[in-house]
Amino acid sequence: MSGYVYVIKMGDAIKIGASRKPKSRIDALKRIFKRDIEVTYISEPLVDYFAVERAVHRALAEHRINGEWFILPVPDAIKCIATHKDENKKRDGMVGITVKLSPKEKDDFKAACKANDTDMNKYLVMQAKKFVLNNKRKS
Repeated sequence: MSGYVYVIKMGDAIKIGASRKPKSRIDALKRIFKRDIEVTYISEPLVDYFAVERAVHRALAEHRINGEWFILPVPDAIKCIATHKDENKKRDGMVGITVKLSPKEKDDFKAACKANDTDMNKYLVMQAKKFVLNNKRKS
């Protein structure tokens, strides 16, 4: 499911959050804080909206005052979201995996990379593509 990254402003602080239903979330925050909250940004729908939010929080860590609350100009926050949103789109379709190999398997893997004159990441991508193609043919 997709969701959104949003920025709201309350006083000098801004909140950078993520939600599948940002308008409902912002309404809830207005009820909780009983203060005026200015909605300054809501992204377009994003598949990996929580990953974008986490990346933005890490990038803006020096401006954090507490949790998802930051002190910085709203345009800077929006620019940071745009940057990480674009990076997230570039990774779309990629899969992250972790494989534990024995020392012999590591040596065999390194030898296969060397024999194919490629680095480990490229070799893994090549093998993954072969796997996907072989499984498509079987179905």
